[in-house]
Amino acid sequence: MKLFLTIVIVVLLVVLGLSFGAQNDTQVTVNYLIAQDTFSLPSVIAVVLVFGFILGWATTAAGYFSQRWKYGRLLRKNRKLQRQIDSAES
Repeated sequence: MKLFLTIVIVVLLVVLGLSFGAQNDTQVTVNYLIAQDTFSLPSVIAVVLVFGFILGWATTAAGYFSQRWKYGRLLRKNRKLQRQIDSAES
């Protein structure tokens, strides 16, 4: 239920943001390292939002998988030590 509510809130915030962005049709100039171009403000905001979401997700996933790898390594080490203790008791 908590996950469902979180998803609903996120979707509502994205829809609210897109509706505000659609109201603002200003043209902005984006300067690259070697060039510049003019885009509408909602498209720039959408691209930056998607890029930020992907970057945040990738960072979180990297941390999660790093922790899972460490957990697996410690679990294997624990099982090895447990086997050594069991064989020493026998």
